[in-house]
Amino acid sequence: MLKKELKKIKYILVDTDGTLNYGDEPIFGAAEALAKLRMAGKKIVFLTNDTSHSPSILKEKYRKMGMFEEQDYFYTPVYAAIDLIQNGYQGKKCFIMGNADVVEDFASHGVQIDEDAPEIAVLARDTSATYEKAVKFEKAVKNGAYYITLSQDKTVVGDLPLPDLRLLPASLPRRI
Repeated sequence: MLKKELKKIKYILVDTDGTLNYGDEPIFGAAEALAKLRMAGKKIVFLTNDTSHSPSILKEKYRKMGMFEEQDYFYTPVYAAIDLIQNGYQGKKCFIMGNADVVEDFASHGVQIDEDAPEIAVLARDTSATYEKAVKFEKAVKNGAYYITLSQDKTVVGDLPLPDLRLLPASLPRRI
């Protein structure tokens, strides 16, 4: 009965951090399990709440661990925010508080980047965060920009000695 039901499934959604790997170390058997699913004709969709890197960086990370293949798909909060902006706020100027590769990913998908007069402020996990960037984000929101927080995890897998600035806008108005 179970085999018959599994044959109907076309897509397998797989969480990444803590399920397939811990940091840069693959979890034993994960790559082999993904390979077996592909051999059974399943399409693999990697899911993560990691907002510190663009999906292209994450794809390469998992490719190096022997897990990601060209036919696979990666979906992250970065893509969710890009979809939201493209489908409901197209043409709005955005300030992205995130690492350079994340900002570039927004721009490469047609999101208009403007740090000086944004209409939307997007907050990702920014390991290159500075006080000046945090002030720009806060100023944008106080000047009327809507904001999108890509993740509000209070715990982060990793060992970065930085405060997590994703909690910065907790009391700010105009959230999307």
